Amino acid sequence: MDFQKYKEYFNKHDMFSVNNGMSLTDMGEGYATVELTIGETSKNYMGSMHGGLLYTMADVAAGTAIVFCGKQAVTLTAHTEYIKPAFSGKVIAEAKMIAFGRTISRCEVEVRSEDGTLYSKSIITMFITDKDIPIIETI
Repeated sequence: MDFQKYKEYFNKHDMFSVNNGMSLTDMGEGYATVELTIGETSKNYMGSMHGGLLYTMADVAAGTAIVFCGKQAVTLTAHTEYIKPAFSGKVIAEAKMIAFGRTISRCEVEVRSEDGTLYSKSIITMFITDKDIPIIETI
């Protein structure tokens, strides 16, 4: 699989991620990073990055970390611990696969600032379907 081509495709066509300011910055077999810069639309009424967006970054990173298998995957369960609020700057979600099977994959995801401040930590379990990822055939 050409990870660079997939990353370029994802960053143009995953409109949910684009509309939420996220971009896929790195990926490989069992690994992915997603970044965003906190803006006004990223914040809750208390002025910090919305926890749902922290979770969403983790979910996108985990899902992308298993793209190499060529099959569509969906989240089964996710456990997220919120450690510290994020108020400004770049936020980076780094997913690392910790288990991979025929139908189940599990990733550990840490969301941090550029200087390494930990904002959240997640364990995300995904179900790997038997459906091919259509875009992989074209890149």
